[in-house]
Amino acid sequence: MAQYKSLGRIDKVVPGSPASRVGIVPGDRLLAINGVPVADVVGYQFHQVNERLDVQVERAGASSPLTFSIRKPEQQDLGLEFVDPTFDGIKRCNNHCPFCFVDQNAPGLRRSLDIKDDDFRYSFLYGGFITLTNLREQDWQRVAEEGLSPLYVSVHATEPEMRRQLLGNPRAPEIVPQLQRLGELGVKVHTQLVLCPGLNDGAQLDRSIRDLAALYPHVQTVGIVPVGLTKFRRNNHYQIKIPLRPYTPEEAEVVLQQVETWQRKLHRELGTNFAFASDEWYIMTGRETPHARHYEEYPQLENGIGMVRQLLDESRRTARKLPESLDRPVHAIVACGEMPARALDQALAPLRGIQNLDIQIVPIKNTTLEGNVSCSGLLFGQEVANVISDFGFGNSELPTLQSNPQSTLVFLPRRMFDFQGIRTLDEWRIENFQEQLGVPCIKAEWTHQIWNSIQKAANGQDVWSHTDEPLALTALG
Repeated sequence: MAQYKSLGRIDKVVPGSPASRVGIVPGDRLLAINGVPVADVVGYQFHQVNERLDVQVERAGASSPLTFSIRKPEQQDLGLEFVDPTFDGIKRCNNHCPFCFVDQNAPGLRRSLDIKDDDFRYSFLYGGFITLTNLREQDWQRVAEEGLSPLYVSVHATEPEMRRQLLGNPRAPEIVPQLQRLGELGVKVHTQLVLCPGLNDGAQLDRSIRDLAALYPHVQTVGIVPVGLTKFRRNNHYQIKIPLRPYTPEEAEVVLQQVETWQRKLHRELGTNFAFASDEWYIMTGRETPHARHYEEYPQLENGIGMVRQLLDESRRTARKLPESLDRPVHAIVACGEMPARALDQALAPLRGIQNLDIQIVPIKNTTLEGNVSCSGLLFGQEVANVISDFGFGNSELPTLQSNPQSTLVFLPRRMFDFQGIRTLDEWRIENFQEQLGVPCIKAEWTHQIWNSIQKAANGQDVWSHTDEPLALTALG
């Protein structure tokens, strides 16, 4: 067994799956498929597609590896889920970006939040952005052999010295040749530029968009997002002091106009907008977000590009089905960060016309991180609970906790919880909110989900048991 450097511990085996039928069980460690060592979930997905497989596992108490011969339809999943998708540990970042959010975290959080990952496997599996500065030749070979496409790459600037400055890494390779190599391997790429005032905007932004657009179509898009800063940022990264600050609304308007100029040009030349500004730019300038067709099927939705538009469009669809009145009064509180409050106010406007429904949005200021952090995804459970505890409860004109807790619902943004939807940055779970507030607390994703829970409460149905449903994405972030 010494030849296998990576052992992937199996967390779950799907009942009735090919792996379950032959006797593979949770706790086994996957070693190889058809004699090829499997290093991570990516390798597992790649090597399990054939109809005939010999799957080798290590089992506690067994003196030697066990081999299971499996026949299944081609492409059918074996049915294994793993404790960690990267069996050999996550690839760490070797950069020192002055705006790295890990370095700007509040102290005392769980250790996993301090891990600076830069792993191409996570980029392929989950759409995380990587820099390509830590790829070894064997990693490039895996990308080619296993067809890891698309990948998501943080560029920040295509001019080599500016990029090295923004990465805090004087040895960072030039990004354009790396992107060209990915294109030669048949890998599609989505890129992003985190803009910092006076650094990689202006002429640098023009150059970056021009260089990336020249690599279309294998470079599919570039997302343009403003820098995010907290009060914990220290200006001492890699002994290079960079004067970072947030954008002003006036500067944000200049960036938007610059991006829109490029969109018009590239749409004529390439048939695509190619460059997309994140929702923050529109919020900072007070502009309405563009129409859905502008986002071209939302290729960078999880980068905060088009979420507001999706929420508003979904709200209009929900509004077509709303009644005039509820059978009994319901008081709904919708918590969110300061940034999406205006969009949520628009999205929930149709619900305000319903009799017997009082729905209020509570924007929460991020007093833990401060800076220009105002999204819902970085809210802390304790500060949210503290604000809501004092909001509306005890007001004689509204249902109170003491008089009728079932008539009051609290909706929390799904994005403030982790990937599994279990805990916040400060380890709060949904039961902690319910214990402090004494009312059903529900993780919300879309307007129709808020409305469905309100209907249940108005009809006297149990809402408490529907408070912890896992949700994959969110429009409230």
